[in-house]
Amino acid sequence: MLNSFNYWIYLTIATMLSGCGSSTDNNPMGGGLVGASVYTVGGTVTGLDAGEQLTLALNGNAAHTATVGSNTAFTFAQPVNANNTYAVTISAAPAGKTCSVANGAGAGVGANISNVSVTCATNGYQVSGTITGVGAQTTLLLNGDANHAVIASSDGSFSFPQLLAAGSSFTVSVGIQPTDLKYCQVSNATGTVTAAVHTVRVNCAYGTWVVTDFVKPTDAFPADPALDPVNASNGITRTFNSVDANLVDGYFDVNGNYYVISKNSPYLIFKVSNTGTKTSFLPPSSSGSLSSLTGDLNGNLYISDRTQIFKLSGNQLTTVCNFTRLGVLSISSLLFDASSNSLIFSDANSSGMTKTNTSCNLTVLNDTMGQANGLALSSIGKLLVSDRYDGILAVNSDGTTAVIDSAHSGQYPLRMIFDSSGNLLISTANSAGALAFDAQGNLILLASSVGVTTGVQTGVARSSNGDIYLTLAAQKKIIRLSRP
Repeated sequence: MLNSFNYWIYLTIATMLSGCGSSTDNNPMGGGLVGASVYTVGGTVTGLDAGEQLTLALNGNAAHTATVGSNTAFTFAQPVNANNTYAVTISAAPAGKTCSVANGAGAGVGANISNVSVTCATNGYQVSGTITGVGAQTTLLLNGDANHAVIASSDGSFSFPQLLAAGSSFTVSVGIQPTDLKYCQVSNATGTVTAAVHTVRVNCAYGTWVVTDFVKPTDAFPADPALDPVNASNGITRTFNSVDANLVDGYFDVNGNYYVISKNSPYLIFKVSNTGTKTSFLPPSSSGSLSSLTGDLNGNLYISDRTQIFKLSGNQLTTVCNFTRLGVLSISSLLFDASSNSLIFSDANSSGMTKTNTSCNLTVLNDTMGQANGLALSSIGKLLVSDRYDGILAVNSDGTTAVIDSAHSGQYPLRMIFDSSGNLLISTANSAGALAFDAQGNLILLASSVGVTTGVQTGVARSSNGDIYLTLAAQKKIIRLSRP
């Protein structure tokens, strides 16, 4: 038992301790006793650019901040007491950026907090506009970015998915022109972004194509060493002028090599390779004027004269069919039908069309035409023939024909080709302009003049990049039509 003196000493000490525990004046963070556990609050910041700074606040206290000047980890200098709450907010963000906080608040703190995540992003604005006149899909680019292209296939509005920072410049362009014969141009195409852009305008129309020379009359075509070795060893070089070439047809093979033939003696084949190298060579033999060119999907070239068909495979040029005794009088146009692995040709003198297989067996498709000239076969098997007197005819499966365009028969349509988009390109003998039909059958004037006054376009071809090539017999040259 305590004596009186010890009891009063014990009571005095207990009273003093009790008074200390009831005061919070010396604990500015609040909660718990002086000396209780405290914990730090921090995390990471991403999205800041060089020179940018971000200020964060803890529990809304302007005196408790952290300023971060780079993408790094941060920790507030002021801790929080055990079991207390915390909240991290944005006090000041860099100009032109928006920052957000994840894992920024919590309660019942019992350990250091290090998972606060602050992400900053540049304020962006969208570039958009409208497009009109679309007939086939068109590819639009913003600042040349093909990874975020807009594909427009109908008239209306469009918007680019990427956002641009305020103050940045923009340029809208046509990355891929439409597959039909239209040309798309952009207005209000450039500017500086200060807000969302809605003023870009794209208009697609049948405009005037640009006409340039592809092969001139004086361009040199040396004899091909592999196909014309004797003349090559003698240094023979030909030009369209020097041999009085009467150019007909024109054809791009699947490898991008361009060929054109001359129907006048000496009967020559001129080649412009896909690298631009020019060469010339002779067929094995000829029963008359060379008349047409075509090719298969394996890169083989087929060349016809009046009664024969030659085949160029690699560096081997051979005669594969001779129809002299089979009633074929004058092959005028030749095409390859991949679906049946056969050749179809028109006969100008017998006024019909005939198919031959690889064994040169003949099947007459039609023999009642006026004067058959060009042939064209679409990707869906639609066969057309141009007739000097009746215009352009469709050939039915039973061999009968139906006129699909007679209004331009007076322009004397000669060669025809379908391109990969279903447009029909034609060459004419009596038109100074370049004509075509789009996939819907509308007649299109590509260029009002191709440098001739009376016409005589004897061949037409289209390259893989969409340029169109016309053979001009009277001027002894090949011209190229390209979009502006």
